[in-house]
Amino acid sequence: MLVYNDNVVAAAGLGGISISNDGGFNWSDASTGLTDMSCYSLGISGTFMFIGTLGGVWYRPLSEIITSVNEKHNVIPNEYSLYQNYPNPFNPSTTITYELPKASFVTLKVFDMLGREIKSLVNGYKSQGKYSVNFNASNLASGVYFYKIESGEYSSIKKMLLLK
Repeated sequence: MLVYNDNVVAAAGLGGISISNDGGFNWSDASTGLTDMSCYSLGISGTFMFIGTLGGVWYRPLSEIITSVNEKHNVIPNEYSLYQNYPNPFNPSTTITYELPKASFVTLKVFDMLGREIKSLVNGYKSQGKYSVNFNASNLASGVYFYKIESGEYSSIKKMLLLK
């Protein structure tokens, strides 16, 4: 997996190439013209993407793969949102994304199955916008964990699975 101009590109073993321009929430196929779907490596050099397959090296101009750039800094959320962490299940780290429609004090905490606080990821005043926080669970045991956001009157909880 690699990131180029806020686009995430992934080579998925026997599944070809996928691209996301919204941080991994939505994916589209970018394998057009790829004759061997066994993708084992990918890289960018200049204006080309190179894919290593069992059949050799395939390349394609980035302009044919990346057709839009998500202008995240211009997007103003119109409601509070807490997204499902990605990846999920994860090992050992995952990304938690949330949106704030207005500036407010935010707490984002991780809890175990018994409701004990494991980690405070965010505890402070944030401007309106979209945020992503990395959670590293390398010191935790496999299992189900919860993450909770509170901001103003908004509160939401999601479940995530750590598999080691």
